[in-house]
Amino acid sequence: MTSEPDGIDQLFQQAVLRHQQGDLEGAVGAYRLVLTLRPQAAAAVVNLAIALQGLNRGAEAERALRDVLAQKPGLAEAENSLGCLCLEQDRLTEAEAAFRRAADLAPALADPANNLGNVLRKTGRLAEAAEAFRRAAALAPDHAQPLSNLAACLLELGDPAGCIAACRQVLERDPAHGAALNCLGNALLLDGRLEEAEAAFRQAGDSAEAGVNLAGLLYDLERFDEAMQAAWAVLDRHPGFAPACNTLGNSLLALGRLEEAEAAFRQGLALAPRDAQMALNFAAVLLKRGNFREGWASYEARRLLPRLPPPWLPADLPPWTGGALDKPLLVHAEQGLGDCLHFCRYAPALAEGAGIAVVLQVPPELTRLLSGLNSARVRVVGRNEPVPACAAHLPLMSLPGLMPDQFLPAPFLTADAEAAAAWRQRLSALPGRKVGLVWAGDPRPFSKIAHLLDRRRSMRRDQLAPLAAVPGISLVSLQKGPAAAQRGLALHDWTAELGDMADTAALVAALDLVISVDTAVAHLAGALGKPVWLLSRFDGCWRWLEGRDDSPWYPTLRLFRQPRHGDWAEVVRQVAKALAEMP
Repeated sequence: MTSEPDGIDQLFQQAVLRHQQGDLEGAVGAYRLVLTLRPQAAAAVVNLAIALQGLNRGAEAERALRDVLAQKPGLAEAENSLGCLCLEQDRLTEAEAAFRRAADLAPALADPANNLGNVLRKTGRLAEAAEAFRRAAALAPDHAQPLSNLAACLLELGDPAGCIAACRQVLERDPAHGAALNCLGNALLLDGRLEEAEAAFRQAGDSAEAGVNLAGLLYDLERFDEAMQAAWAVLDRHPGFAPACNTLGNSLLALGRLEEAEAAFRQGLALAPRDAQMALNFAAVLLKRGNFREGWASYEARRLLPRLPPPWLPADLPPWTGGALDKPLLVHAEQGLGDCLHFCRYAPALAEGAGIAVVLQVPPELTRLLSGLNSARVRVVGRNEPVPACAAHLPLMSLPGLMPDQFLPAPFLTADAEAAAAWRQRLSALPGRKVGLVWAGDPRPFSKIAHLLDRRRSMRRDQLAPLAAVPGISLVSLQKGPAAAQRGLALHDWTAELGDMADTAALVAALDLVISVDTAVAHLAGALGKPVWLLSRFDGCWRWLEGRDDSPWYPTLRLFRQPRHGDWAEVVRQVAKALAEMP
């Protein structure tokens, strides 16, 4: 025989109903009335705290929980709720302690174990978090959340197989579980199973995270139209989801729709103004459109990305903020050889304009070549050399934003005259014009973004074969790295004799023309004032601007752009035609 609920029980049920219907103020009042009539009603206290949290009245919620715990110290549910409140406020040490007390008091409850896993994961103790999630999953085998959390934790631990297995278990119970499908897609990506990953993201339905991951995957696969559509679909359902704006902006940039890309990034940064990666992507659009003032400012966001400081940068050296210096400023190259060659011209300009001494730190491959920049105010050192005592540091690519003149056109470097003369003597045995070729950049597999860009900027050696049919030229290889071993085009090749960029500069100086994809050699030729034809991918680098076939940075450079993504055949056809028409 069961007893009928008394009036207080009925009042509590009414409070719960209000709570479930979203009437949090009414629920708070009803819970307080229950507690007036039955002060130690633990369930009412816990629910009251949850409702107060929903109203952003965390201090009141914590007071209520601590009051009941003072009266009933063994109340696991109250400890668990206190832990949730502390976790929400990033008081992680207190949250962990509360969840551990709750788990000790009620070892058969899954929630404290699951919540403890969330704290441990947030503090980076992933192996411990995984064990907590496993324990919670064992205690609540019918609940998907602990297994879903375990899957996400295993993904962070670099265990795609374990993550996939956990996701499959969740999806057996709930085939439409968005978080599990998203996590499964990410694990399949990590495992290199791209088609399955795409399918998992598509099955996640309304999940904003999965939608953005789908758009990102399509972007990586160079399916830019589809990536754009996927990002738009996310924003249609979740207008405030900033990551979708970032992917949309990148996709529109790749499609050459710069005005729309700028609008997408502006929308995203209005939603997430501290997103450094999105600000950096935005800078590429602004700079490509010639908006240098705002572009260089946005480009500074790269300094906010979570990266380890370069090992060659003195650890105790502060960044320069523009003030007076009693010792030199260390200007350090931060990206590739081409970027260093492009921007090194600004070091002497900064030194003279600001009236300061500059130590320009560059990769060892450039030290000998850039020694020509040495002056009373500029000293060039390699990363492998001791750094003189300096007062502050500044990344090299921050210099253009400080310049009144954006371009400082070339030439600004010179090759070793004796070495260049020796190369001219050797090349004189070849008939016709001597044309240097570079068809591939550094693949940089250690950086996903750089690797994907290199895949678009580089071509195969055999794709340049039509140039061999042009009469009156001799083709000379300037290609270094793994791509140099490719076959398909007969070339004169002395690259084994080129130890650093000074050696390459001497050979370039002896040539009549350099034809190169977007690599350091193109910058080298431009900096030397040699004629250089740059073969650009459709979504060319921001530095080549838009709507022009020349460069304000390099007066001797001519651009040949892909008319559509991946169309190197048309670029080579235009280059062969231009070669044949040379007087």
